[in-house]
Amino acid sequence: MEKETILTDLETALFCRSLTLQLQAGISLADGIYLLAEDETGRKQDCFRRMAAGLDSGMTLFDVLEEAACLPEYVCTMVQIGQQTGKLEQTLRSLGDYYEQRSRQKRQIKQALAYPGLVFVLMLVVVTVLLVKVLPIFDGVYGSLGSRLTGIAAGLLILSGEELKLTRLDPDSGQVIVDGRIQSLEYDRPTGRRGLFARFRG
Repeated sequence: MEKETILTDLETALFCRSLTLQLQAGISLADGIYLLAEDETGRKQDCFRRMAAGLDSGMTLFDVLEEAACLPEYVCTMVQIGQQTGKLEQTLRSLGDYYEQRSRQKRQIKQALAYPGLVFVLMLVVVTVLLVKVLPIFDGVYGSLGSRLTGIAAGLLILSGEELKLTRLDPDSGQVIVDGRIQSLEYDRPTGRRGLFARFRG
């Protein structure tokens, strides 16, 4: 398992490319890292200052990276190989490309995972609006025609809570009142059950 580091993948890529440009321009790595520290704050600034101070004291780049523990272990290992083979500049350039690509892939994965979640939330919003706002309007239109929503639509209306808010039991007559209209309990001959039917008495 890779240890936790201070710099992100994108920051690691920028750091490696900055060192590459410094080597190409003939600038001392210690001076270059001191300049990077001036643009940072907090832990990253402390990390860069420790690295620059280590380079000033004669330590190798691999040694200061290992001691500072700001970058991934893979970077330290590759820098050590680059120093031993005399190809530090090419190694740092390759590390910059690698971590930039890795950062881009992570961003694409996050976007791919976020899209279905966003669609799901939008679907929930649409369904909620249908249940709370649209279905009660349709039920009111049907009610004005002397009928009620049935089947799945009626079940969804009850699920929305609108049907429950409009339904009450008259304690004196024992009759069910839905949306101000009296409905009676009639015997359902096909099923042999007593059910609630839209039989209006007035």
